[in-house]
Amino acid sequence: MIFSTLEHILTHISFSVVSIVISIHLITLLVNEIVGLYDSSEKGMIITFFCITGLLVTRWIFSSHYC
Repeated sequence: MIFSTLEHILTHISFSVVSIVISIHLITLLVNEIVGLYDSSEKGMIITFFCITGLLVTRWIFSSHYC
């Protein structure tokens, strides 16, 4: 039960951050003067990487493939 809740949370976080990062990239295509948004998108991609990695590790443990 804990793993499914953790999986649910990580999935929502990763897809939310990806949608925000895509929006930031579209905004920076239109307005080149905003440098801080580019830094935010890099941090967002790092957060998404760790969320998806946590999601995959959770599924790996839940499916008992580690034995």
